[in-house]
Amino acid sequence: MFRRDDGPATQSMPTPSKQTRDHPERLVTIELLGRPRGRDRDRMYRTLRNLRRETIDEAIVSLEQAGVLVTAGRTVKASSALMRLERLDLIGL
Repeated sequence: MFRRDDGPATQSMPTPSKQTRDHPERLVTIELLGRPRGRDRDRMYRTLRNLRRETIDEAIVSLEQAGVLVTAGRTVKASSALMRLERLDLIGL
C-alpha cells in the first residue's frame, strides 16, 4: 500500500522497468496494437531499427507460439484475442 500526501493509502500498479519496456516482444506487440491489417515485417524492421532483425524475428516467433499474434506471409497481425483485449480497453499503454 502506498500513501499519498493528499489522502488515504492507495494501492498502485507497478510500472514496468526499463528492461521490460524495451523488451523486443513488448515492442513488437505495441507495433500491432491499433492496426487491424497488421504490419509488414520490413516496416516493422524500420520502425524498430534499434533492434536486430533476428531479434525481431525471434520475438515474432515467440509471440505467435503464445497466441499473441499471427503471421501471413510477410504480414504480422494481432491475434483475435489481443484485438479483443484492446477493444475492451484492457491494454493500456
